[in-house]
Amino acid sequence: MSGASAASGDPRRSIEERYPTFSGYYYAVVNAVNNFVANRWMLPEDAPAALNRMLNAGSATGVIKRDPAFAKMLQHAGTPLDQGA
Repeated sequence: MSGASAASGDPRRSIEERYPTFSGYYYAVVNAVNNFVANRWMLPEDAPAALNRMLNAGSATGVIKRDPAFAKMLQHAGTPLDQGA
């Protein structure tokens, strides 16, 4: 648990602790979206927009560190994520 989390009494791990790299966050989000579709909690046609929305939100925080694996994903996937950060 991070110092800020401990000081506030929040027992959850910080975002940095849960997702030390953006590629780790990316795969966690992809797995979550796939799980929602598999359980029929989300329509398959809604999955790409949900995935993009969550990835952009994670990127916008600036907390999750972009790594070399993430740069390769951008090159190969053609993702619409902002590449300037």
